Amino acid sequence: MNKKSIILALALCLYLAVGHTAFAATGKPVLVSGTWNRSQTQSVQLYKVENGELQLLKSAAIDPADHSFLFALQATPAGSFYYIGSSTAPESRFAFYLKEGDQLSFAANDSSYVLTGHDNSVENQTLEAWHNFVQPLEYKAEYFRRNNSTYVDFFPLLDEKVEALKSYPAAHTPNKAFNQSFETYKRINFTALALDFLFKPRSAQPQEEDYADFYRDLRVADYTTTTDLLDYPGGVGFINELLSVKAWIGGQKLRGFEGLLEHLNEIPNDTLRGELVLMGARTKRSYAGLTDYEAKYANLFVTARQKALLQQLKTALVVVKKGVPATDFRLPDIQGKPVALSELKGKVVYIDFWATWCGPCKKEIPSLKKLEEEYHGQNIVFLSVSMDKTKDHEKWKNFVGTEQLKGIQLFAGDKGGRELSANYKISGIPRFVLVGADGNIVAADAPRPSSTEIRPLLNSLLK
Repeated sequence: MNKKSIILALALCLYLAVGHTAFAATGKPVLVSGTWNRSQTQSVQLYKVENGELQLLKSAAIDPADHSFLFALQATPAGSFYYIGSSTAPESRFAFYLKEGDQLSFAANDSSYVLTGHDNSVENQTLEAWHNFVQPLEYKAEYFRRNNSTYVDFFPLLDEKVEALKSYPAAHTPNKAFNQSFETYKRINFTALALDFLFKPRSAQPQEEDYADFYRDLRVADYTTTTDLLDYPGGVGFINELLSVKAWIGGQKLRGFEGLLEHLNEIPNDTLRGELVLMGARTKRSYAGLTDYEAKYANLFVTARQKALLQQLKTALVVVKKGVPATDFRLPDIQGKPVALSELKGKVVYIDFWATWCGPCKKEIPSLKKLEEEYHGQNIVFLSVSMDKTKDHEKWKNFVGTEQLKGIQLFAGDKGGRELSANYKISGIPRFVLVGADGNIVAADAPRPSSTEIRPLLNSLLK
């Protein structure tokens, strides 16, 4: 008996021994084994989609000696789609179909996978063939860090695949549930790859006249009449991308996310409309901004889940709005003079945690300068805190001078940056924090300077 057979036999015995009652109720367990040959990966995760988002079910460690891993799980007799990978990113996971008693074995390489062994189901053989068909598109669309693909080479490949897709065979397995699900998956997956390509960093961008006919022929209603997209990873983001691309091709310039929501009438399904509006609600950073948003779109939150999640968002912002004392810190300014947050009590303080290496941070600078000019002479302080490493102190000083940054400029360095990240729960920058004149936090994740929400919020504090 080889190593793989021994592992599978032991795993089956273990799961039947530990969970005999549970397995007895649902039939034979599914066993998943394989190798994950990608560097710097220590574990492989098993996911299932709920409401368009991947939910983690299990995690298995990768054996550093041979890169092997092993899962066991319960599945229904008809089965359903699962995703296995090292993360939720499209380039780091693969789709499989698992049903009661299945054995799945595969080897993942740096950009694809192959089924191994002789016990893989006909469903997963069908999915492997499909993945081989779309992999050239997937590589250019999702593995963008490894290639310099632009629309110039991608659109001809897309045209070629669109033509080949016309004669691609339908699934004819004994599993009718899979056959139907596969056709839906195939259609969404192909379109998702084409859309994703346009939303990744590229050295050249298509003009309106450059778009392939595939994009021009897309109809929003073809994908949004049912809730099938909620069974696909990133399904709500798919709608976002689809509406955006159709607007671009039509020569329209969308005004942020709410500009996108002006096209809600193109989505026939009420639940999908609600999910897209909920995505927008998650971008709100103030209680006032969220309640205004709710008033505008309240009738579009149609499911109990959507209404409950909206309430959770509101509750979180209410807690922040009530205010807790802002954690004090003392950091050197551009001349090396220590400045403490507590010394600014009595004034509203708008704090910008940023760094010279952060592109989105630098993108906010023009809007921040404009905001500073508009509120000059009022009871407000604009406090910028650099999260750059200590070794980049001179780079920060030069950047402040070159860009003529105003307000109070402070430098955190390594130690200060770690403390601020912990005290203010900063997991990403730019991060803006608004502190009231009483020294209490008004918004722990305040609207950005470029946001339409920031001025009404500041005005309410400066009355």
